Amino acid sequence: MIRFATLEDDWMRLAKLVYETDNIIPFIFGKKDKALPQIKTLIEREDNSFSYKNILVFEDENKTIKGILVAYLPQQKNRKKEQEDYSQVFSVLELIILWLKSLLLKSIENKSEIDGLYIQNISVDAIARGEGIGTQLMNYIEKWAVQQSCTSLWLDVAFDNSKAKKLYERQGFSEVSEHKILFSKNGFFRMRKSMINK
Repeated sequence: MIRFATLEDDWMRLAKLVYETDNIIPFIFGKKDKALPQIKTLIEREDNSFSYKNILVFEDENKTIKGILVAYLPQQKNRKKEQEDYSQVFSVLELIILWLKSLLLKSIENKSEIDGLYIQNISVDAIARGEGIGTQLMNYIEKWAVQQSCTSLWLDVAFDNSKAKKLYERQGFSEVSEHKILFSKNGFFRMRKSMINK
């Protein structure tokens, strides 16, 4: 079953799936044992991109969450409220470190070109990969986006994740731009899928 996350969900489970999305999350939040409680607290709050309100979950017949998709509309984000959420979760020193890391990721964090729904995270539990859960989550969010009158879906995929990039291309996404991490060879392809005439 696919549904949006609720207050009753196991938020630590959601935090683990967010953390395991890709290599960028550990870079941003640091070591797992410290990062998970912080991500969990962000999920509990309502005014940041990791909020439970932005999380689509896939659960099996035993109600075990096997995968998540985190998506939001960047143009509707309230930067001030998001900063308030972060200041409630992180110490002043941690906020300074996050700010410095955001400078390295500036080109990736810039969402000004995005005119639709941005898919921030897609993560499937390692033991459930290959079962089509990611594809089901993508199909669901696409139908939901059409119902919300979104004109496009957007996502970023790491340069070194050619398997995922090919999957997104098969699903109708096209590469729009490249975003490099400062002082690194690494970065992301920004991809878009039009939702007009769907």
